[in-house]
Amino acid sequence: MAEMNIDIEKKREEEKLRQIKLIFNQKKKQDSQWHSLRLVMGWFTVIMLATISFFFFYILMSEKDFKSLVETMALVALFVDILGLHISVWRFALNPKSISKLEPNI
Repeated sequence: MAEMNIDIEKKREEEKLRQIKLIFNQKKKQDSQWHSLRLVMGWFTVIMLATISFFFFYILMSEKDFKSLVETMALVALFVDILGLHISVWRFALNPKSISKLEPNI
């Protein structure tokens, strides 16, 4: 009877360890996917920033083609776009608080 209880406890511990390993491997995979997403969002931000800056820089340098009001609006829009882009990427992807720590649950 005592041997049966020890055998059952041993199987429970083995199952618990198996589940812990499974959960850790799943978290590791998800962490890798989030890392890839953060890299993509970071590079996308750089490309968008360059595109937005080029577009508004063109408007600012072509002062003969555009009115003063258009240039002022372009400057304001450039500032708001850059600020909004950085805030949204930081808040949703690059914030250190959003990055989970991989650690075993033992």
